[in-house]
Amino acid sequence: MADQRLAGARQAPIERRLRTLARNILEERERRQWHFPRAVFDEIPWEMLLLLYASESGSLSEQALVKAVRVGPELVDRWTDYLEREGLLRRLRDLEGAPALNLTPKGLSALELYLFDRSVRADAIEAAIREAKKRAGLPDWAVALLVLGAAVLSGATTWSLIAM
Repeated sequence: MADQRLAGARQAPIERRLRTLARNILEERERRQWHFPRAVFDEIPWEMLLLLYASESGSLSEQALVKAVRVGPELVDRWTDYLEREGLLRRLRDLEGAPALNLTPKGLSALELYLFDRSVRADAIEAAIREAKKRAGLPDWAVALLVLGAAVLSGATTWSLIAM
């Protein structure tokens, strides 16, 4: 059963915001690999769920998922089996009959709750920083440092220095 906090989450503006956040998380993961070996942050099932959520259609072929997570098909297949047993995704056939994957209602709800919570926390931190700036009359460079520090501590990827 869907959580009441997301009663309107399937509305277009919120859905777009959550999909954008999912894409930002994926981009952040990509940037980490510029500095560290992939194994340091290897979270293949998490990446698979985010990719499925971030896709416009809500589903991806198994081949596209293998290419996106850059691991062998056997590993994606193993994680697909696990995520399917957990009720988070399901195997389908696309219009051409090729294997495809999509999130189950349980998987979709869990991801949206996580992304919604992350978004709300990021908004609250941004509001607190704006209020602190207003009360303390902080210069822009000090606000930029606060925003950077808050972003690092929260893991949020949706920060805008321009809005501060």
